[in-house]
Amino acid sequence: MVVDLSDGEQIETAMAGPGVAIGAAAVFGYETWINTAVAQSAGTALSFSVSDISVAARRDTGLQQLLFKSELWLKAQAQQSAACNARHNVRQRVCTWLLLAHDALQEDDLPFTQEFLAHMLGVQRERVSKIAHRLMVDEIVDYRRGHIRIDGSKLEREACECVHVLREHYKRFFA
Repeated sequence: MVVDLSDGEQIETAMAGPGVAIGAAAVFGYETWINTAVAQSAGTALSFSVSDISVAARRDTGLQQLLFKSELWLKAQAQQSAACNARHNVRQRVCTWLLLAHDALQEDDLPFTQEFLAHMLGVQRERVSKIAHRLMVDEIVDYRRGHIRIDGSKLEREACECVHVLREHYKRFFA
């Protein structure tokens, strides 16, 4: 999920991942979407009309709960992202973002450029490049044009507390 800024830039506020519904608020009567959903990598997704998913949710309380939990998950990420941006340094934020992307994609090889990562974090590309280089020297990541391969256990030591907080929220919502 990204927020569109007036200069055309997009800043990420939340990541969906497997089993998470985007736009679920429409089922609960809120049909105006305030952000933009961007597919960050290849994958499979399902799309439903609001009327069809609303009918299904009225019949299935389990689906209703999943949709509600999806909204809570996206909100939790947006709130944690605000705190993270205010308190943690860019290196920690890069590490946290990479770990959350790893969780969402369930892959160690992430299909992202440093420029894309900079846009999602709202920082300058040069800053991300310096951090990525340092992480590579420290053997925490390996990057090649358009791909970042991570060592999750090493990366966790570099990330801020936000990754752990969000993982706990995810477990609680989707266990």
